[in-house]
Amino acid sequence: MTQALKIGMIGLGGVSELHLEAYRTVSNIEVIAAAEPSAERLAQMQNLHGFRPYASHTQMIEAEDLDIVCVLSPVSTHAEIVTDCARRGLHILCEKPLTTDIAQAKT
Repeated sequence: MTQALKIGMIGLGGVSELHLEAYRTVSNIEVIAAAEPSAERLAQMQNLHGFRPYASHTQMIEAEDLDIVCVLSPVSTHAEIVTDCARRGLHILCEKPLTTDIAQAKT
């Protein structure tokens, strides 16, 4: 049996529930951690899904041994988050556009 891919979720808005449901159906994927700035939402989702909770993506990517990060935060945060994760060598699934600014996307 292949070892499960370890996923960290970044942003736990409404779309995260669809991702979490889908990941639950794949046998070789395990969501082990999530980062969300809203403490209330983070606690709610952690209670439902059992991942390790983090207040920020930087805390999570420094503390966890992840294979993939799933970026589901607001578009305005994507460029910074994706850059931070790429610098750590993580595979990245970014749900929405990387940025709405062409110059920023090229950097």
